[in-house]
Amino acid sequence: MSFRPPQKPPKMNAWNQALGHLARRDHGQKELREKLLQRGHSVADTDEAIAALIERGWLNDARTAQNMSESLAKGRGYGPRKVMQTLVERRKLSSSDAKAALTNLDEQGHDWRARADLLLSRRRVRPDDPQAWGKLARFLASRGFPQNVCAEAARDRLNTLKEEAAAGHAIESDEDDDDEG
Repeated sequence: MSFRPPQKPPKMNAWNQALGHLARRDHGQKELREKLLQRGHSVADTDEAIAALIERGWLNDARTAQNMSESLAKGRGYGPRKVMQTLVERRKLSSSDAKAALTNLDEQGHDWRARADLLLSRRRVRPDDPQAWGKLARFLASRGFPQNVCAEAARDRLNTLKEEAAAGHAIESDEDDDDEG
């Protein structure tokens, strides 16, 4: 029995590698192109693979922008600014595709204020903390929500926390009064 040294696995061609990337998640043309070039594929092979994917309808920047905007807004709780930034800077989609996707989200009735309220309902702050409003508003701003949504949602959440604290304190006082009687 003879010993054969292990062989290198065959190098994947640009087409197969592109399909592998698309099987995991949607990619934009620029993002997929960069990935293929980074893996050492020639410009010609990369362009040929991308053209074939576009021709078959498997690579579509508008569809990718729409799917990712929904995922970022609903799944990760990003506001419109953060969604736009992520689509354009990280996913390399055109700003026109990103804007169209955000407009489509708005037309579908996506409520940015309701999303902000939901995010803040999970945040813990002390209502008597003088910096609580700023903490809540900055949190939403870091998630890409517009300034007016940040301010209103933070104010409303703080008011709710104060009301809950007052109601809880009133209940405790009533129980203390009952014990004395």
